[in-house]
Amino acid sequence: MNSALQNDQPGYLLILYGANDAIMSYDSDTAIANLQDIVEAAKANNTIPVIATLTPMYGEHSIFNGEAERISDGIRNLATQENMRWWTSKRHSVPMRA
Repeated sequence: MNSALQNDQPGYLLILYGANDAIMSYDSDTAIANLQDIVEAAKANNTIPVIATLTPMYGEHSIFNGEAERISDGIRNLATQENMRWWTSKRHSVPMRA
């Protein structure tokens, strides 16, 4: 990812992260630590990271909604700690929060 950031020099990076971690039953703390690494790489490249919480899971994946919500809580906390923009992914889009 670092090379893509350096080569493209984006002004913003929209990060949609964590759904596969929930499905694979990875620990939410590990998922958030990995997300924080991505955020730090973006900031080091003078790229503004924007993160989003997870969308609800449906069908056979709905059993992972509990872990998805724990990851989403971690995403909101990370955004608050880092004073970042974040977007809440629900059934319908909502305004981006600063």
